[in-house]
Amino acid sequence: MNGLKTQLMMFIVPVIAAAILLSSIFSFYASTEFLKAQKYEELHSVANTASMHIEQMLIDEMKFASIIATQIQFIDLLKSERDDENLLGAAQARLAHAQRIIGTDQEITIIDKNGKAVASTSSELIGKDQSQDSLFINSRERPYIKDAYVDENNRQLFGMAAPIFDNNKEYIGSVAIDIPSKRLDDATHEVKTIDRTEEIIVFNRHGYAITPIKRQQNTFLKLRPMNENLETCLKQGNSTLPDPYISSFTDYSGVEVIGTHAHIDTMGWCLVVKTDLSESLEPVNKVKNRIIAFSSLIFIFGLTILNLLSSSITNPINKLTEEVDSITHGNLDTRLERSRIKEIQMLTESLNRILSSLKLAILRKGITKEEIGIGEAIESKETAERALAEKLKQLDTVFSIVGDGIILIDTKDEKIIKTNRAACDMFGYEPTEMIGKEHSNLHPKSIAYPHKGFKELVTGKATRLYEFPFMRKDKTLFYADITARSVKYDQRPAIVVSFRDVTKRNEQMDSLEKQKESLESTGATPKLALYDWNLKTGQIEWSSTIDKMFGYELGGFKRNRKSWEKVIHPIERKRAAMSLNNHIKKKTPYDVYYRAKRKDGKYIWLHDKGSAAYDKRGRPDQMYGACIEVSPPKTKKR
Repeated sequence: MNGLKTQLMMFIVPVIAAAILLSSIFSFYASTEFLKAQKYEELHSVANTASMHIEQMLIDEMKFASIIATQIQFIDLLKSERDDENLLGAAQARLAHAQRIIGTDQEITIIDKNGKAVASTSSELIGKDQSQDSLFINSRERPYIKDAYVDENNRQLFGMAAPIFDNNKEYIGSVAIDIPSKRLDDATHEVKTIDRTEEIIVFNRHGYAITPIKRQQNTFLKLRPMNENLETCLKQGNSTLPDPYISSFTDYSGVEVIGTHAHIDTMGWCLVVKTDLSESLEPVNKVKNRIIAFSSLIFIFGLTILNLLSSSITNPINKLTEEVDSITHGNLDTRLERSRIKEIQMLTESLNRILSSLKLAILRKGITKEEIGIGEAIESKETAERALAEKLKQLDTVFSIVGDGIILIDTKDEKIIKTNRAACDMFGYEPTEMIGKEHSNLHPKSIAYPHKGFKELVTGKATRLYEFPFMRKDKTLFYADITARSVKYDQRPAIVVSFRDVTKRNEQMDSLEKQKESLESTGATPKLALYDWNLKTGQIEWSSTIDKMFGYELGGFKRNRKSWEKVIHPIERKRAAMSLNNHIKKKTPYDVYYRAKRKDGKYIWLHDKGSAAYDKRGRPDQMYGACIEVSPPKTKKR
């Protein structure tokens, strides 16, 4: 036995050491990659959301300027000799009312066609010459947005202007709005960030920061931390960047960060979202240190008790060998002794059962194999229990990392037995408040059908419901698409229900429709065409600007899918169709550039962005979007 003892020690010690080392390396690598992937997804989501907020803010400001330009008080004032006190008073009152709507920090000025300010919310500007201001120069034909600047009073601003036309469509002046840069900062900070070092910065088309920066003061139009990635974003937009585009780099303060960019097409700006790399990997580093400490302790402990373990194994094996030898010599009355070692005890019990079966076989005839052996059944049971435990562990992992809200409901008492963080945030409860709550408490009492529909999910009559109403803890309503599946959890029948909040999606569709109606009524954006596409019939309802964009008389451009596909350049037609199909079937973003053929045979470049809507059965129903005429994209030099 001394030889066996030595061999066990020589074998087990290296195996333990190698296993500890490999498990530590694998755990650290897996944790690092998992955290990076999770952080990459978070940053990409924040960048897209923040850029959408800024684009929407710019659209809202442009729409407001266009609406002001149509007010009769300002048209009458600009057509008069400017000495009518009644007209001037009416114009000033209308400006004061408009300023209360958009905020008292924004100044609105009416400029005549010669560049003279004739009315303003700032009395200091009335009568001043504005003919050299780019807001006046560039707004004589269409709305214009002025890039970020600092005025003579050291205010940090960007501007918006729209032309004013009389009843004969002749230009008679412009409305100019000075907007504080704080509006950009407010739009970006509507997005919830995750880490304490996470930061959202907007750079203008020349690469200068135009929103505040955490670690530095007074950086507006002064800090220009250009690098290769930022230059690519500013020059070429998102068309050349992979999705999602994530990179590691050293920021303006010398800190190693990971970040991504989103291009703001309306202004040619670039939005950067970044966070310190050390903070992102902080949990992994803590785990790594703990693994090293724990591995060292395990190794020392293993060396200490290895000698005792080898002795405790070899002695029972020696005893068992002697007892088996006695049985082989015909002594069937031998009873194998119990062992404290689980594996040896299992072997002993198996041998005792075999010995009992042999004795029974001697007394009985016709004994079957199934009556003798039950070890296979025991092993199958233990294998099934291990598989069940592994599935429960996998379910816990999915609950913790998935982005959708998930709850687990006991189908007998219809109470929640498990939930994830995303579901708690969605309903406004803490996990301890959600667990044990009946699912009926999540539905609004004022609406009858949610209880019946959710009952169908619990009983297995339905697996998906769309735009389903739910009630938060604060009694407010939201709508979600839900999916359900029956499972076994802890030996109990249960149902897993996942939620995806569609409130923002519906709000964006409503907003797009309102923008379309407003722009059509003002006719202020000739290079922007909005569409409402019926995916079932193929009919497309375009804003009236589509005819002018393609060189047709009003109503001359055909409103159907076949006509639209025909004008797309053959080279880009397949790519555009593929992007559209992926958006409808897989719900990937629909954001493409392509050339389209005008009536005169010339091609123009369009930027097409849209979003599909689905009916209650999950089938594509409508498509809302906009086509914007843009400059030809620059090709990348090789």
